Amino acid sequence: MRSYGYGRVNTKNQSLKKQVQLILDQGVPLENIYWDIFYENEKESNLERLIAILKSGDSLVIRNLDKLGSSLEEIKRRVVFLLKRKIKLKILENRSLQEYIKNLENDDSVFLEKKLEGALELLLIMEKNSRHRVGKNSSEKDPEKREINCEELNKFKFLYEKYRNKKIRKKDVLEKMEIDKNDFQIYEKHLEMR
Repeated sequence: MRSYGYGRVNTKNQSLKKQVQLILDQGVPLENIYWDIFYENEKESNLERLIAILKSGDSLVIRNLDKLGSSLEEIKRRVVFLLKRKIKLKILENRSLQEYIKNLENDDSVFLEKKLEGALELLLIMEKNSRHRVGKNSSEKDPEKREINCEELNKFKFLYEKYRNKKIRKKDVLEKMEIDKNDFQIYEKHLEMR
């Protein structure tokens, strides 16, 4: 029984360091952490390599379920595959989803995929909402209506002050917050409204 981890970034503004550190904090050795950087046009996915070496009883640690694919179908297919192979899936940033997946770990029924189908879509939406961070995929662009976590806003405020005092670059703020330029402006607006 070995522990593995997987991280993934799709844009230059996302940070892989934070994902890797969260996985390391779970006791996964660095040599067992795989990642993909999709904006660099990788030809082969390290996730596929990792899935190929996982054995029954191993565990896979990920930050969010959406790291397992770019579509609901792809994520569902991989989760079913992992559960059927008796791979323990640990999702760090969504307790509800983690509990739901854990309850399905011993389910050998032919209905496993059906049980996941409706619930997975709902749980992925909950996962995105539970992050309380702004992102490109967020449908709500009005800063007055957008809910932002106080902790995230305080982190932005701290970095923003450094940026305004020319101690760090805007690029550094984007990277540390894992946001894009549009989100930067939205955070600015929230600071003004405070």
